[in-house]
Amino acid sequence: MNMSQLALAYIGAFSGFPWLKADSAIEWLYLGASIIGGVVLLLQVLLSLFGVGHDVDTEVGSDGDVSHDGGAGGWLSFRAVVAFLTFFGLGGMVAVSQGTTGLISVIVAFGVGSMAFVLTRLALMQFDKLRSSGTVDVKNTVGVEGRVYLTIPTEKSGQGAVTVVVQGRTMQYRAITAGPELKTGSLCKVTAVQAGNTLLVDPI
Repeated sequence: MNMSQLALAYIGAFSGFPWLKADSAIEWLYLGASIIGGVVLLLQVLLSLFGVGHDVDTEVGSDGDVSHDGGAGGWLSFRAVVAFLTFFGLGGMVAVSQGTTGLISVIVAFGVGSMAFVLTRLALMQFDKLRSSGTVDVKNTVGVEGRVYLTIPTEKSGQGAVTVVVQGRTMQYRAITAGPELKTGSLCKVTAVQAGNTLLVDPI
């Protein structure tokens, strides 16, 4: 569920309430939560359409560290909280409109809000996985066979370069070897990753 879908859900749900009034404190709470959350949600969608803050989210990890990115480091994210607030209000208003009051309506509101929170957070985490899947991790080169692109001097006396296929992509890295000199075009195997993403390779 992305921000646009959440916004459409908000508009669709709110259109079912032709009256903008509340007769009790709890109804005012639901109304206020849905309006505040919905406005923030719509602002996020509008900003995303203009490319502002599209990949930015504030997250608090379990260790209390705060980061400002689109990653999945912590469960408490701003967008998920906004979704909870919005659907907490909407869920409560629906419960009240069906004649449910008091503690039962609070339970319904909390349940609906929690579902929106979890679904939003899972969607953000999945988006993060899809985004990060396109990033090549140099550690995945270990054990992979490659071909020498630039001659690698003997016994770590200098650097050369190799090409390897990793995560379905052909990449080129600086390389050293602890063995004999490796000529351009010779085959090698990555045994370790050194500082600066330099590969340690052995001849095959």
